[in-house]
Amino acid sequence: MGKEIVSSADNEHLYLKSNALFSFALGFVFTFDVIDQAFSSIIENNHWVDILLTGMGVIVLLVLVVQLVKTLHAMEGLSKAAFWYGDFQDEYVNFINLKGYKWAFTMAISVLLIFCIFDDLADVAFSSISISDFSEFIVGLIFIAYSLPVIYSLYKDSENE
Repeated sequence: MGKEIVSSADNEHLYLKSNALFSFALGFVFTFDVIDQAFSSIIENNHWVDILLTGMGVIVLLVLVVQLVKTLHAMEGLSKAAFWYGDFQDEYVNFINLKGYKWAFTMAISVLLIFCIFDDLADVAFSSISISDFSEFIVGLIFIAYSLPVIYSLYKDSENE
């Protein structure tokens, strides 16, 4: 059996789907780590919650590895511009990708502006969270905010076919 030939648009679509699912899993890992640290005092007393969260973490890490392999496989036929700059040849795939970037940018700016505006309240509420943890949380939100509109648009597109 020979290798199946896939068109450039189909390959870009496959890459975008794999990349969005990988970004969602990676964003979940970043945000989950910070949320786990923030609520560790509540969780440490409940053994079943700890087991459930550990199981969820293992599943998300497995999804992350699987999606990384799928993303690496899908990028074999991509141009360098599509991989490095997100400049896809298919206009619809490019539109979906840019929509994800816009959502990620808007989410990051919105969260940072909220923390800037409510600086006095943020000191009280987040005094135990370090700058590193806060940055990790923002990065996780950026990955999730990029991936959700991309996944939704691709799902809506496949539903219409």
